[in-house]
Amino acid sequence: MDEGQLERFRQQAAQDYGVCVAFVAIPFRRSEQMMLDGKLDGDLLRTGTWAEMYAREVVLVPTPSFKSAVVAVSLRERGITVTSLADLKTHRLVFSSGFRWAEQAVLDLGIGAEEVSSLGRYLELLRSGGSDVGLLEKSVLPFLGDVSDMQIQEIEVLNYYLVLQRRHAPLLDALDATLVKTGPFILGSQTSR
Repeated sequence: MDEGQLERFRQQAAQDYGVCVAFVAIPFRRSEQMMLDGKLDGDLLRTGTWAEMYAREVVLVPTPSFKSAVVAVSLRERGITVTSLADLKTHRLVFSSGFRWAEQAVLDLGIGAEEVSSLGRYLELLRSGGSDVGLLEKSVLPFLGDVSDMQIQEIEVLNYYLVLQRRHAPLLDALDATLVKTGPFILGSQTSR
């Protein structure tokens, strides 16, 4: 997180629109539950898929606060080419739990996939041949460790958004304009696609 960028956003929202924004660090799953329980006014990093899933409770600020990408991970020696999510239909797929966009992509494709709770298990399945392709978010790649034996292919852009409780919908235009003015919250958040 670029804390300086968060502060610029906070100051700009106050200066231009009189909107007071405060940021509090909360674990990702807890913030999700607090949002759904109406105990947080907003959440900084949620995908469009997540916002659609909970559209009765939340509204999405249209400008992305962070840009990443969906990537396909496979053993380099297997020579698997993935250029779109549809290409995954012919492969045994694994994905790491907790990514709502991945869960939705698997549902949309109508395919079976193994959902694992750790990145270690994710890599183990790919290396052992238990899965052909892994679905992952680009920003998670550094947490995989040495993946010199893996081929990483970007499939599509994955945007994250600021979401608000539906009761705060009147703030959308002000926060969107502020975000356009100050830019994304995370350093290096522009994907290469």
